[in-house]
Amino acid sequence: MTRESPDFQIAADLRCTVGEGPVWHPGEGRLYWTDILSSRIYWHEPASGESRLCYEGRMVGGMTLQADGSLLLFMDRGTVAVWRDGGIAGTLLDHIPAEADRRFNDVIADPEGRVFAGAMPFKDLERKRGRLYRLDRDGSYEVVLEGIGIPNGMAFTSDRRSFYFIDSLDNVVWKFDYDPRTGAIGRRRDFLRFDPELDGHADGMTLDKEDNLWIAMAMGGKVLQFGADGSRKRTIELPAKFTASVAFGGDGLSDLYVTTGTHPEDEDLGPAAGAVIVLRPGPAGVPEFRSRIGI
Repeated sequence: MTRESPDFQIAADLRCTVGEGPVWHPGEGRLYWTDILSSRIYWHEPASGESRLCYEGRMVGGMTLQADGSLLLFMDRGTVAVWRDGGIAGTLLDHIPAEADRRFNDVIADPEGRVFAGAMPFKDLERKRGRLYRLDRDGSYEVVLEGIGIPNGMAFTSDRRSFYFIDSLDNVVWKFDYDPRTGAIGRRRDFLRFDPELDGHADGMTLDKEDNLWIAMAMGGKVLQFGADGSRKRTIELPAKFTASVAFGGDGLSDLYVTTGTHPEDEDLGPAAGAVIVLRPGPAGVPEFRSRIGI
């Protein structure tokens, strides 16, 4: 395992409160991400160096890229809206009654175009009232996991037989058996557990083309790389303590984007707090699966 402080650049210094949910849009050549607590969405265009605020409204916890190039916005109250051509183009799910006083957090599309979406309360997180939903292509949904603290990063192995899922409150990465035909998740086992005093809390996650996991460690100021066998390969330290999420993007998906936050503001979270950081860690990423809800 190597510990390093690599060359990096600040892609967008927008002082996000909680920068989360980065999604690379290859058709537009842009990275989108949400600032959850500020109820905003931004994009960054590497080719021009431009970054721009593109949405202010209801809280958005996460996004998926649809097969038609639109974005699905997973909001508070269990709402799922369609974003197209710079604006809200409608809703696919008006609300989920059980989520009336809660919000979506991290989300991911699966190989067949379904979406797994974590939902959580705004407070009392220690009571473990989080849920994981599966939203099917016809717009129906069901709860597939309950009793979660903070539902966060998700990923599918390249053989499509396993599903990784982070509960940030328990500071664990679980590995589930996964059936791409039905979308069912099965047997669960601990894959990784973390000591918050040493590493912070596991938050967002993605995979590279070699099936390595890349995990942003909130309040740890680092991104960790793990092999498919669970061995820690690299510790990349960054000048932003609240490293919230990660996504590959850019030409050949060779750039790793790290979203960060400035929350809580009464702590010294580093000179790059709230920025989007970009670095080239070596292995390139793989294209994220696209959702096909209602398509």
